[in-house]
Amino acid sequence: MDSGLPARPVPCGASLHTGAVHAVRFNSSGKYCVSGGADRQVLLLNPSKGLILKSYVGHGYPVLDVTISHDDRHIVSSGMDKLVFYWDVMSGVLVRRFGGTRDGGHTQRVNAVAAGSASMNPSDLMCQVIASASYDKSVRLWDPRSNNVDPIQVLEDARDSVTSVSFRGTDILTTSVDERLRIYDIRMARIFEDWLGIPLGFGAVSGDGNCILTTCLDSQMRMVERSSGDILSTYSGHVNESFLVRCAFTFDDAFVVCGSEDGKVYCWDLENATETPTKTLSTVKDEGSVACGAIDTHPSLPQILSGSHSGHIMLWT
Repeated sequence: MDSGLPARPVPCGASLHTGAVHAVRFNSSGKYCVSGGADRQVLLLNPSKGLILKSYVGHGYPVLDVTISHDDRHIVSSGMDKLVFYWDVMSGVLVRRFGGTRDGGHTQRVNAVAAGSASMNPSDLMCQVIASASYDKSVRLWDPRSNNVDPIQVLEDARDSVTSVSFRGTDILTTSVDERLRIYDIRMARIFEDWLGIPLGFGAVSGDGNCILTTCLDSQMRMVERSSGDILSTYSGHVNESFLVRCAFTFDDAFVVCGSEDGKVYCWDLENATETPTKTLSTVKDEGSVACGAIDTHPSLPQILSGSHSGHIMLWT
């Protein structure tokens, strides 16, 4: 049943971050990844070799999220300093910094960032847009090509902290502690809202775009049908009661994966959905109590990237 899941851990060196790893993301090819942590660093890594290729330093407080632009030329990061940073990958130069209350920025920590989807037309403005989600209950959209420092749009429908944000075409998906999953159709200026009845952590969209997976603060994941808002499946076995843990679909949508506050990575078979995990991966040897909140899956291979609060990053192959 689990033949399509990785089993062998490849530690990416010693503790790469001196503190919790809050986010890990593969680039579009899966050859490289970026990470962000409590030590205020953003790192570019070769995960298969465990090499740090470059460090991006500029945040004054812990980094809470990182992502890579669809063309792999820029890194976007955000954190407790209420700012969004836009880095040039090759040079390590900070190209733009978005935020600050005088520039229409967030007034609280920035929990999550997203870059425009690669599925968009490269000439489309939305392909270049950056989205940021904050504890201040808002989502802000930024244009890194413009000299204007103000956001190009502010979405203020959430009633509590917005915990994740992502693009799917011209749609924007958000999750919030207010127990609601929202999809913004930016082109048509419409919003679709589903109430799940429990504070939401992280949201991920399936490869075919039909399903949304979200972690919830009752130690369950829920898979929601995008078109109807119906809950299709629930997954349990992991621990998620206190803070954000991330989740993902594998590249072929065959499995769903999430981190856990008990220091493990949990995997479930999507086709034979049950609440019992198909496989459990221990992220750090002899440190099972160290939470693992950062998760990403390879874009084309059965590999999982995990980051724990111990500072370790592991590639599962």
